[in-house]
Amino acid sequence: MTPFLSVLLFCAVTAGPPKIKPGKPVPTTARRPVIDGKLKDFAPALDVPSAKPAFDASARVALKLTFQGGVLFLAATVKDDVVLAEDVLEVTVHFPEAGALAQGFSYRFGPGGAAPSTDERTLPSFAASLVRAKALKGDGGFTVEAGIPGRALPRFPATGPLNATVCADYLDVDEEDAEPSRLSTCESGEPKGGPLKLPDELRKPLKTPLPADVEGVEGAEGGWLGYGELAAPAWIQGDEPLSPDSVRRLATAGRFIEPKQVSLPIPDTLELEELVLVPVLFGSNPFAQEKCAAKNELRVSVYALGGNVARRVLEWPVSSCALGRAMRFEVTEHGGLIVGYTNGSTAHFTWSTDHFERSELGALTR
Repeated sequence: MTPFLSVLLFCAVTAGPPKIKPGKPVPTTARRPVIDGKLKDFAPALDVPSAKPAFDASARVALKLTFQGGVLFLAATVKDDVVLAEDVLEVTVHFPEAGALAQGFSYRFGPGGAAPSTDERTLPSFAASLVRAKALKGDGGFTVEAGIPGRALPRFPATGPLNATVCADYLDVDEEDAEPSRLSTCESGEPKGGPLKLPDELRKPLKTPLPADVEGVEGAEGGWLGYGELAAPAWIQGDEPLSPDSVRRLATAGRFIEPKQVSLPIPDTLELEELVLVPVLFGSNPFAQEKCAAKNELRVSVYALGGNVARRVLEWPVSSCALGRAMRFEVTEHGGLIVGYTNGSTAHFTWSTDHFERSELGALTR
């Protein structure tokens, strides 16, 4: 490993995700609550403290959480003298220690039950489809009961405590077409009582050891994804044995880029001894317009298949204004990998136990 790469690795290890104070444990109930909105069977449960309203709000929100069988259950009681169909309760869950790129998910509920998500980034449609919710409207407000399976939760830490921040925000519309007021259980985005700790059972579906560079794990439609510092997943676990097509679909949430569409001669698969390698493209095409877009770049992540698991063995640029397009991408007869570009430069890689490593011949040369 070169000194430069060693420094990068040292910085990555020492920086890591932020550390937060230990969370209050969310209890595990022996019996799964019935999602009926009545809340009678919601015990034991952890009360999520409510922050003092920043204004004289007419509404109040109380939130309880419990866990059973890999599912996070929430029960919310909304006190509101005027309940309209437009009123929305947003419950946001975030695991701050799941990596620098980890984001929270916001689950929306109303007096009619689950409400549609307004942004695919804050709650993917596949995750929203897994959430079960029921609301009951009564005098002076309504109640909501919901079950969020682990696969529908946001990215959580691969190791260590499963500390989560949970905030409930009520968007109260007192008059039709009026701007809603917001009532939150959090102060400045932080829960009043601090983080909550989910049971380790959340990791039970991860049936294989995770690579050391995986910081966070999140569910996907048909499997699980492990992430490190890069935007592309470093590890993939499928519900069924993986194929090249399913690797591409899982790695990109079904939005994979066909190499021929961006004028790249990258094959569907490569073979290295007994391994099947699957290249997957990420990023934006810098040559989509007549003038090259310097801010855009296409990169390839190469995954090695093994049953229902795929692990990333290389990530490298294949199209940029500086390099041009990759015009050669192939495994050599000696087990190396060569990437050649239209600007005349070439990158060489050798296989090192379980990944490709830049070789001494790999300096970009004309």
